[in-house]
Amino acid sequence: MELVIGRLAMRVTLFAHVSGNFNPYILLYKETLERQGLTVHLERRFDLNWLITRGKSCDAIHLHWMEGSYKPSGWNARSGLAKKLIHNRFSRALRGVLRLANFSVALFLAKLQGKTIVYTVHNLAYGGQFRPFIILDRMAHRVVLALSHHIHAHSHYARKILETAYNREDGIIVVPLGNYIEQYPN
Repeated sequence: MELVIGRLAMRVTLFAHVSGNFNPYILLYKETLERQGLTVHLERRFDLNWLITRGKSCDAIHLHWMEGSYKPSGWNARSGLAKKLIHNRFSRALRGVLRLANFSVALFLAKLQGKTIVYTVHNLAYGGQFRPFIILDRMAHRVVLALSHHIHAHSHYARKILETAYNREDGIIVVPLGNYIEQYPN
């Protein structure tokens, strides 16, 4: 997975909806890329707003745990009726579809702009018990797998799932998950 063009290092933005304080993976990954000479920035959510306002600051988009970019987050509502309307299953599913559309359009436009798109597969089945979110996850994976230049899997098993369930065979590189030695107490 070459992210250096000639002698010019690329500016990479890592999108991970996981805090480095909670899971050191993304910070370790960022440090590894920086040791390779890349300029790396962390962001939590990729969407049209980010692409329009800050998209010029990077050459490559690297998605991790993309669920945060399309799954609806909890909204604060003060009245009982507003809470019921915002948090009911239909409303949450509709908000998820709208956020997935925003995410998909942003990813398509980023590709049109010539940005390199990389996706690290962490969870191929992450929808939980609520069926609309399972469907959203499958749709999001299909969009990301269709638009990504490179796919980063942590195991050959994950690669096999990508090949069989998602019909993606090219551009996949398997890099085993690193260790967390010295990240947690012994």
